[in-house]
Amino acid sequence: HCNLGQQPHLLMCYFSHTLYSLCTPKRRVHNKAGRNQAQSPRIIWEHIRGVSNVCLSVEAKALRLVKRRRYAQAAGLLAAQLDVHGRGPATSRNLIAVCKAKLGELHEARNILQQLQHEKPGDPRVLNNLGNLALLEDDARTALKLYREATRLSPWAAEPRFNMCLAYRELGEIEKALYSYHEFVLAKRINFLGKALAVLGGLAASAALIRAWLLHP
Repeated sequence: HCNLGQQPHLLMCYFSHTLYSLCTPKRRVHNKAGRNQAQSPRIIWEHIRGVSNVCLSVEAKALRLVKRRRYAQAAGLLAAQLDVHGRGPATSRNLIAVCKAKLGELHEARNILQQLQHEKPGDPRVLNNLGNLALLEDDARTALKLYREATRLSPWAAEPRFNMCLAYRELGEIEKALYSYHEFVLAKRINFLGKALAVLGGLAASAALIRAWLLHP
């Protein structure tokens, strides 16, 4: 349940990243002499994961750092992709803004997001993150306007709906806060169902192709 008694800076807003569902890597197990051989499958898995980490995009690596709360390191990694004028991939700059906000550098985060909004108006993730900055600066009404615009442009986005719950809480409108929270839960469930159906559809298509190949004379 949503604890409406907590403040936004404690609950923390949902900042919109560009990549999702990346697990935080656990401590690696090294294959030292005398180690129990029953751990061999785990050692092989760690090796595979290490190789896959090399193949990850810079944004994916930065997001892993964000999930470990290493915001300064993530921002530095992403900044290396930008030119001398601070221009570069929008996904990287959006994530840099998130890192700056997490570090408390709200002014710098706002400058990055406003530039992104100027270059590409109507990006719901940028609008959501601008709303988060407004909420962190105790401007809940401005935050609500930005969240509403984000949900209008992306009706099934869950993050702005959760953040609307926090904004309404700040304004003392508890009923609207609860309503926004229920919308957030519904959006999360619909998104999960959509992903599940997509996976099932892909598996069914693969099974049909394999069956057709096996039955081909």
